[in-house]
Amino acid sequence: MKKYFSQYHWKIFFSLLLLPSLTNCDKWRLEKESFPKVITLDYEVGRNATEALLFGEIVGMVENDLVEECGHVWGLTPDSLFLGNTNGHRRLGKRGNGRFQTDISGLTPGKTYFYRAYIRNKYKTTLYGEIWDLSTPSFSPVFSLDSITRQMGELRVNIYTTISNLSESVGLPITSYGIIWSDNPLPNVFYDPFVPQQEILITEDSISYLSEVTLPGGKIFLRPYLLIGENAYYGNSVPYTIDNVWIQKADFEGEARYSAVGFSIGQKCYLGTGISGNGEKILKDFWEYDPLSDIWTKKADFGGGPRYYAVGFSIDQKGYIGTGLGENSEFKKDFWEYDPVSDSWTPLADFEGGERTSAIGFSIGNKGYLGTGWGAGGFLNDFWEYCPETDIWVKKTNLGGTERGDAVGFSINLKGYITTGGIIPAFQQPYKDFWEYIPD
Repeated sequence: MKKYFSQYHWKIFFSLLLLPSLTNCDKWRLEKESFPKVITLDYEVGRNATEALLFGEIVGMVENDLVEECGHVWGLTPDSLFLGNTNGHRRLGKRGNGRFQTDISGLTPGKTYFYRAYIRNKYKTTLYGEIWDLSTPSFSPVFSLDSITRQMGELRVNIYTTISNLSESVGLPITSYGIIWSDNPLPNVFYDPFVPQQEILITEDSISYLSEVTLPGGKIFLRPYLLIGENAYYGNSVPYTIDNVWIQKADFEGEARYSAVGFSIGQKCYLGTGISGNGEKILKDFWEYDPLSDIWTKKADFGGGPRYYAVGFSIDQKGYIGTGLGENSEFKKDFWEYDPVSDSWTPLADFEGGERTSAIGFSIGNKGYLGTGWGAGGFLNDFWEYCPETDIWVKKTNLGGTERGDAVGFSINLKGYITTGGIIPAFQQPYKDFWEYIPD
């Protein structure tokens, strides 16, 4: 009993003697390891307005291998300054006590940023310093579209531009500068067509350059730009109209032909019938053209069968085709309505003026008009009005000029016009008189 007690006693005794030493040693080490912290320090502007040098400092470390990583995080808002949730993050390697610096780039001139230093210890714990702010130097280039010139009938324009107030641009990472354009009043270099200049090194306070640009027809907006990294600077947007010019579009998708008929409904155009290019085939196909997409689409064939020298016009949202010559050169007087919504043809009342070809047709308001041409009895100068609501033809006053075929007819506002044409044989007697029609 005594021996057993003595051995047990000495074991307890020595354990009690060692315990304070072990406890003090561990406590000292943990306290020392809790002292390291990171301090955010000031910054310096870099070589240009898009760069900066951030400073920080590590203090209170005992073990030099404690900090596995240090650096800075930065962004445009102070609440985003955490690793994995920030606009900017630059990491450095292991560090002991002392100052460190982080080179950052890609900043926007004239902006206020927020930043702070951080350290990450070997236990993967991240500590942050206080949040500081920095302001990048401002950069305000001045743009001027000096002149725009174009030859009549051409799509190509010459644009002379000056960019000044560039003294602060020395050393900036200039990506490009030039001209952009769009049908939108505020062209954007990241979305719209642009023509950049080849020389992007700027060494003076101002630059002048010529941009040769092929523009689309119609009204567009021109805008000079300067791109520094991902930051774009713009001048004022200037409207410019390309007019008095012909622009080639997508070729007609059907067979080459002549003596066809066409009209428009809303924002689409329609073309069909006619004679094939070699004159051997009378056609009945029908096509739709979309000027926005520049695409031709085949639609339902004309309901009245193959023909040429027919008449076509539109009223409201429907199209109309009638008369002409058939496959066996027979004169036609049938009349058809086209519905673009259902892509279908509906037969209507025959033309009351009788069979004919090479007539003219147009619409005024909600009425259609058809006249002149030639039929089995010779050349004609009669004139007729069609009402789609009643499907009735009403004879109107004859054309004031001589009978004729292959004339031209059109309407402007609420009046109709007829001119040219002639009579055979071989149309040896063409006309150039011009007539205006005033409806009821």
